[in-house]
Amino acid sequence: MPFDAMPTAPVDPSARRRVLIIEDDDGVRTVLASLVEIAGYAAVPTRNPGEANAVLDTDIAAMVLDLRLPGSRGDLYYYDVARRFPRLRDRTVFVTGDASVEAERLIAHTGCIVRHKPFVTTALIATIRELVEREDVLRDSAGDGAGNGALGAATPPWPAR
Repeated sequence: MPFDAMPTAPVDPSARRRVLIIEDDDGVRTVLASLVEIAGYAAVPTRNPGEANAVLDTDIAAMVLDLRLPGSRGDLYYYDVARRFPRLRDRTVFVTGDASVEAERLIAHTGCIVRHKPFVTTALIATIRELVEREDVLRDSAGDGAGNGALGAATPPWPAR
């Protein structure tokens, strides 16, 4: 089924959960925003981590993140976000056109899902829905229900300074 024929969830626009998109390519960002909307959520499209930081808050339900961004790496931004917003550790999908061994290693260490460009739209919509609807039960060793326990896979692969 083409992505424009996928049913959308009948939800009041002001009550829709927000999905942050960080993608530098205008065309890909537009497609990603459309897919998020088709999935029934409010898209928050940004071009880079600076723009994303300006809108990032506790109301973001999931994150779609490009691995290769001009002047930065998506995996490093993921670790920063995961530290500040632990709930997003298990609610991030990487999208990338980089199929190198290094890219696979970087993403694998995060524990996140990856969808390679060009991605299958129905698979990406299903992934976004699954991430947004996840329960807050994983990695909550602090016991406060806010996901403020151990970082688990969100710990960068280098020693802290």
